[in-house]
Amino acid sequence: MNSSWITKIVMVNRFNRNLNTSRTFPDPPSELAKIIWFTLSILTSFFGSFLLILLLVHIFRTKLTGSTILIAHLLILQLILCSVYFPIFFIDSFAGLNGASLNLNCPVLLLLLIGAVQAQHWASLMLAINRYVAVALPHHYRKVVSKPAVTVMLLSPCIIGLGGTMPFYFGSGGKFGAQPVYGYCAFTIAGHVYGFRALWQTIGTYIPTLLMGIIYVTLFVRLAVDGRVCFGSKRNKEGLTSVEKRLEKRVTLAKMLVAAYVWYCFCFLPGPIVVLAYPRLYGQNLMLAHWLNGFLTLCGYAASPVIFLFLSSDYRAGVRNLFTQQSNGEQITRLKSTLPFSIESHPLRLGPQ
Repeated sequence: MNSSWITKIVMVNRFNRNLNTSRTFPDPPSELAKIIWFTLSILTSFFGSFLLILLLVHIFRTKLTGSTILIAHLLILQLILCSVYFPIFFIDSFAGLNGASLNLNCPVLLLLLIGAVQAQHWASLMLAINRYVAVALPHHYRKVVSKPAVTVMLLSPCIIGLGGTMPFYFGSGGKFGAQPVYGYCAFTIAGHVYGFRALWQTIGTYIPTLLMGIIYVTLFVRLAVDGRVCFGSKRNKEGLTSVEKRLEKRVTLAKMLVAAYVWYCFCFLPGPIVVLAYPRLYGQNLMLAHWLNGFLTLCGYAASPVIFLFLSSDYRAGVRNLFTQQSNGEQITRLKSTLPFSIESHPLRLGPQ
């Protein structure tokens, strides 16, 4: 009698445990789904890293001013994310999904990864402020590019990003660790929806994103109004004065910045919104978190150099010169190798010998 009751209790406990497990952890994804996600993620990482390196090489070959320092700071953060943190995260996740483990220090990796992501949000805001003052308030631009102001704009994103993420490292409001079933590094948020995690997402993501939107839309409206007043009825660009051409260029730039901001929101907001408002979706679809918080976020960084090249003809020319100078150097080297004597040892002399 007692043994039968013990058997029933054990069977009920196993059923409940299996039921809870099936509710918490969905079925494993197919091999095709894992391969497609991993391949696209790694290729996007390589593509974005390559373009970011080209832009940084061009920037550091030019004179660094207040605005270019902020641009370089933003691109460096994106390069670190695109070439280091996200590839490590992708490889670790792919290994875990296939039953292997890299035994990484997940708390440190996630602290640096999420801290850098939020620092990138605030670095983008600092650049937006710089651009607004440069275009709309040019008389105050010297104050924005002063050494103290630039120092604050460089340090504050890193302080906010790492400082806001540090409580999770110590287990307050969430936990950095290994995913219970597959073993890859994962972030578990605890507490109420409108508790600390809401404050963390608001400071790290929503505030800089909202402020960027206000800045770019305000800038666009102001320049668009100025443009219509000056040359709204003109269609022949050859008849425009230099001032009107400059205004037209600024309006075009503002339009591109607004388009870039829409892409920015598309890439960076879905992941935080799902984590904050619909955390159970990640429990129902295992690959959803990898697509939203991994691949889609990475697309924002990979598209950043494309947007910079699209916005600025100077950047396009600078990157193009990197290849043309290299090709010219290779042509000179090949020419030297085909000559029967060395140019350096037989310099050309002009005039009578």
